[in-house]
Amino acid sequence: PPYNFDQIFRYEHPSKGLRWFHVLSNGVVDETGNAKFINGIVWDITTMKTAELSIIRNEEKYKRIFDLSPEAIIMIDNKGILTDLNKRVYDWLGYMPKEVKGLHLLKIPFIGKADKIKMIKQFQKRISGDDLKPYDLTFITKKGEKRIGRILGTPIRDVDNRINANLIMVMDVTESIEAKKKLQEQEKRFRDVAFSMSDWVWEIDLKGIYTYSSIKVGDLLGYSVEEVIGMSAFDFMKTEEVDRIKDAFNTIVSNEDNFVDLENWLVKKNGSEICVT
Repeated sequence: PPYNFDQIFRYEHPSKGLRWFHVLSNGVVDETGNAKFINGIVWDITTMKTAELSIIRNEEKYKRIFDLSPEAIIMIDNKGILTDLNKRVYDWLGYMPKEVKGLHLLKIPFIGKADKIKMIKQFQKRISGDDLKPYDLTFITKKGEKRIGRILGTPIRDVDNRINANLIMVMDVTESIEAKKKLQEQEKRFRDVAFSMSDWVWEIDLKGIYTYSSIKVGDLLGYSVEEVIGMSAFDFMKTEEVDRIKDAFNTIVSNEDNFVDLENWLVKKNGSEICVT
């Protein structure tokens, strides 16, 4: 009927600003079809509409942050289904969101079988409300390359404080882990060489504290490696020797220079002295 309508209107109030109204009307006609009168109800829905617009703006803001994040972000519901992924997942692994969105954790193609079991166990703990520390998983790109991702997850709760989803952030730590392994291998080779040498090999920091000592220190000074680590190089010298070596040490540190053939008198554990270079 022409007199019945259900509409939402905006009105710019001169002092209260923009207002929103929901108008519902019902026309009553006589036997000839002419309008006798119109019943109408007007609701002020400004608060509700403002909240709706705020939610939309927040969702748009969230989406921009979500898509522009330098880390891969994955949303998973409490059934283990991937509900959303940001662009970084594609940049990192080569999978478009539409290729994996809607898949269960056990069916996603970029996690190996062994790591899927680990991932599911962690997921179940997080859904149960456990506070989990970050952990690493091996990811497989679409090209078959392996990447190491550090998982940081946080549960998403509804208005009743029940967990209904998980937000997972994945940091690519492949390079840092590989660098750490190489450093450990180099340190091992250095220690192996130091162990096989007849000389005492040591390392001190810029304060003169021993941070490394080969086992040969026992033959030379009578101390164990454990006793030497953490001690100052000057702890093994008499006062006059400390004064002399400190000047040389400070000059070497200031100039970031090497030193060779520096004679140094050290006091052994038994109290006797020995000259080393």
